[in-house]
Amino acid sequence: MTQPDYPEPSKRSAIYNRSYQFKQVGATNSIQAQIERCRAYCAERGYTLPEDQIYCETREGTVDTDRPELMRLIKAVQQGIIDVLVIVRF
Repeated sequence: MTQPDYPEPSKRSAIYNRSYQFKQVGATNSIQAQIERCRAYCAERGYTLPEDQIYCETREGTVDTDRPELMRLIKAVQQGIIDVLVIVRF
């Protein structure tokens, strides 16, 4: 008996964006522009992207250990909620 061809299940994705106010200026580097690029990437690949799986932090310096969104993301990964993490790299 042959197995039917089922489509691969949609991968559950998340976006993590950590921006530095002093570095990322301009429309192409804005947080919203970066999120939109990540959303497009997910859509092109058929990934699901729930709104609660978009993690954003804005910091004024590079030495900041208080990252609540990163901690929330790590918890979601540990719980098996996320299959794919999407970020923008400059």
